[in-house]
Amino acid sequence: MTGKVNTVSISSLEASQPTGSDEETPVGLPVADPLLGKKRVRRPALLSADVLVVEDDDVIRTQLAEILRSEGHSVVTAGNGQEALDRLDDLRVGVVILDLMMPVMSGWEFERALRKLPGCRHTPLLVITAASHVHRAPPAPIFVKPLNLDSLLRAVHLHLGHRC
Repeated sequence: MTGKVNTVSISSLEASQPTGSDEETPVGLPVADPLLGKKRVRRPALLSADVLVVEDDDVIRTQLAEILRSEGHSVVTAGNGQEALDRLDDLRVGVVILDLMMPVMSGWEFERALRKLPGCRHTPLLVITAASHVHRAPPAPIFVKPLNLDSLLRAVHLHLGHRC
């Protein structure tokens, strides 16, 4: 492919986007924020990751990210549903590992908002929860804490198209 490449730096990460012509690439498209009823700018994806881990417990979130990285996955983390939605402004992921009970925005609220975002309607979810019985959950596999890591990793690999 020939053409100019726009390079955008985000913190220490860098992503390039081919433009195909000398014209400027549009910055983004306005999208209604499903929770606030406001317009948000949904920019073209600059980065991608295999897994987005959305978990409010710092220890669990960090350990899951380290384990997934040791398995060769690229991982992005968020401490609650709103932070995860904010990350998805510039990010596309293969699968989301989602805690249900979190402050700011719960897993249920995040799932509803995620499904309304362009390109995210069919993003696979893997739900993690401390509740032994979940009365209401997104249509997704549920993993009860303490987590069976072998089962969770198999599910991640399955959704990403990897062999175990």
